[in-house]
Amino acid sequence: MTAPQLLKRASIRLLVRVATEDQGEGVLFRPTGRGRVALDGADFAVNRETFRVPSTNRLISVEYPETGVWKVRLTDAGRDYLHRYQTRRPSARMATR
Repeated sequence: MTAPQLLKRASIRLLVRVATEDQGEGVLFRPTGRGRVALDGADFAVNRETFRVPSTNRLISVEYPETGVWKVRLTDAGRDYLHRYQTRRPSARMATR
């Protein structure tokens, strides 16, 4: 298998955080203004644009359970990407808490 496509650090942090927080139901992101969304109940916010590449590459799935709310889940491809990323960069942390 080829090396994972390089993602920006913000996208990697997003994948790691979703993997850390998701207990099988997905995690909710809510708008905070100025083009940002925040993880519900946590002090973690990213630009909406950060979701574009991981979503396009099917590393995460995004649903919209209600207006303005995003339900995000890490896909199997996303888990595989993180695993390969961590294998390539053993010093990188899985949890960014």
